[in-house]
Amino acid sequence: MPHITVEMLPGRTPEVKKAIAKEVMERVAPLAKVPADSITVTIHDIAKEDWNQVVEERNHKDEEHLYTYESVK
Repeated sequence: MPHITVEMLPGRTPEVKKAIAKEVMERVAPLAKVPADSITVTIHDIAKEDWNQVVEERNHKDEEHLYTYESVK
């Protein structure tokens, strides 16, 4: 079933991360036509100083699968 990875800067509490994961699951479920409990979410904290190397470079290499807000409006 769907697995969603969220990468963001550090600083959120475990409770906030849990709330983010729950919200993502509940919103994706009807769109993907799957039960919310079949969706898994991984949340990775990426340090600001590592962001370009870890996220931006990978996204640039994988632009075919990258969705930004601008690309889906």
